[in-house]
Amino acid sequence: MQALEKAQAELFPAVTLTAGEIEAWRRKEPLSVSQWAERFRMVTDGPWKGNWRNEHTPYLVEPMDTWGLPHVREVWVIGPLQGGKTQIAYNCWGYGQHYDQAWALFVMADEKSAARVSKERLQPIIKTSPALRQLLTGSPLDLGNYELRMQASMTYMGWPRSEASLATFPIPQVFLDEVDLWPVPRKDTMDAVDLSKARTTTFPHTSKVLGVTTCTVEDALGWENLGKCQEVRVYMARCPLCGELQIMRREQLKWDEDLEAEPDRVEAENLSWYECEHCGEPWGEIERRRAVQAGAYRPHAWDGKAQWWEPRPAIRRAIKVGFHFSSFHSPFVTLGKIAAQVIKAQSDPRADVTLFNKMLALPYRNEQATRSEDVILQLCDNRPPGLVPADAIVLIACVDVQRAGFYLTIRAWAPGPERESWLVRAAYFDSWAALGKALFQDQYLDPQGRPCVISFGLVDSGDGEMQREIFDWCQVHPPYMPSKGFEGLKAQPFTQKKIDTHPGLMAFNINTNYYKSDLLDGKLRISPGDAGAWHLHSNWPDDKPQGERATGLLTDYARQLCSEERDERGLWQNPRRRANHYLDCEVLQLVCADYLGLRYMGKDQEPEEQASTGLDDDSQPLTRSHSRW
Repeated sequence: MQALEKAQAELFPAVTLTAGEIEAWRRKEPLSVSQWAERFRMVTDGPWKGNWRNEHTPYLVEPMDTWGLPHVREVWVIGPLQGGKTQIAYNCWGYGQHYDQAWALFVMADEKSAARVSKERLQPIIKTSPALRQLLTGSPLDLGNYELRMQASMTYMGWPRSEASLATFPIPQVFLDEVDLWPVPRKDTMDAVDLSKARTTTFPHTSKVLGVTTCTVEDALGWENLGKCQEVRVYMARCPLCGELQIMRREQLKWDEDLEAEPDRVEAENLSWYECEHCGEPWGEIERRRAVQAGAYRPHAWDGKAQWWEPRPAIRRAIKVGFHFSSFHSPFVTLGKIAAQVIKAQSDPRADVTLFNKMLALPYRNEQATRSEDVILQLCDNRPPGLVPADAIVLIACVDVQRAGFYLTIRAWAPGPERESWLVRAAYFDSWAALGKALFQDQYLDPQGRPCVISFGLVDSGDGEMQREIFDWCQVHPPYMPSKGFEGLKAQPFTQKKIDTHPGLMAFNINTNYYKSDLLDGKLRISPGDAGAWHLHSNWPDDKPQGERATGLLTDYARQLCSEERDERGLWQNPRRRANHYLDCEVLQLVCADYLGLRYMGKDQEPEEQASTGLDDDSQPLTRSHSRW
């Protein structure tokens, strides 16, 4: 036996392993992300410093553990402001560093936020965690503002404005924070969320993407990606009295009627309670806490029309999972604070936005500003395209220029303060030649069959590479002038200035917010039979049945006029960059009407008399020929 052992020792000599090698070969204890957090995560800020405890925020446990499942590739979490959702990302990141030594990318809203999160969040987590601290190399360069270096992994900090930080290296784990606060991408660039997710392409079986954000509107990045998940789970509280699960909603929040005028007192003294929708029993803070502790996630789907959640069956082994919870579940927000915000929201639109986005974690929808394609199409009359009504005195054409082509609207306008108008043509062209044919050769006839002339128009010049080309075109086509829109709450609706490079050419600088409000909150709400209506020509060609909605002539036009909505600052925004070119054209139409002074013209005024109200002396009557061209 000794001879055999001696022979084995000669053939297989013993090797002394270092402490690091022993640790590397040691099998790690199988823990879920939430279990790992309680074992190795230290909370370094906030009211509950010390060891992480899942019992404080039970609604964070399932999102963390779902992210850690081997088959799950993507998780999205929508929650209230300061509800703990970002802690999910920190815990999942720490788990990935400890168990997988995974290279990671954290994407924040801007460079300053990225540096602060690295310095004030991630670095303290590493230094206070016994599992992560031992992964440092000992170099003073390990922990930087934009890179965190460990023995076998790197964590990079990125932000949307730096495409290089989002598209340099392949990364298996990507964490996206507050995506609804990210700047809107340019039309010619890739969405920052998709660009970040593309980093995981080379890890098809091990990649992980986690997005956490508060909510803004349905078209924003966070809610859009939540809706793309195979399964969305909503946190439901369990009544401690009847045992029924329910999604907590503001309608069940109660307070004494005589406190309606004192929301601050309701908040300060916590003078509200929650009423169970099943048994009707009231919950105080203790009962609410018990209900949240006993709660659970259940699969739902968002009903955009009803603006609420509808139950859905569970999906087996979903690889993209979304989660939603609200301030009702947060131990940091009292029922009185939520009730006070509900009271304020009844009279203050900004408070209503805060209630929806920051507390209920739901997309805000301004019902007064909501438009639908069907409502737009109700403005259609029976006129075929190209027919000018008898009441019109001037034709105006406006063009929105894109790299791929041109969007055109031609409108006939009546005089008077009502500014009634009729759409004569809405079309898209892919060349200057085709656009020129529509403006200078095609005929637009009045009811007597006489051709009508386009008297004036604006061409959106923007600030892109086609600007000089647009200036050149406008200079040789005198009725048309270039324009440029500016966002913001400016004092003047529009101003004019000379273009130094093109003598004699004037450019219009337009307050787009003013005219979008005029159109979207004003003109589009006037019924077709009332004075000042925004008429559209027929939506149906003569040989097409009206049942085929997709073939409507103005379907795309109506869709584009519904592309924007007002934000909490009162500015019109297009958060998802949907096509809005016809909207831009119609905004220019209103500018032209104001420039020509149509609201000050009398209905019996002759064309010769109209020159004094804004038209040039050589402006032609509506039915004059095209000879000037």
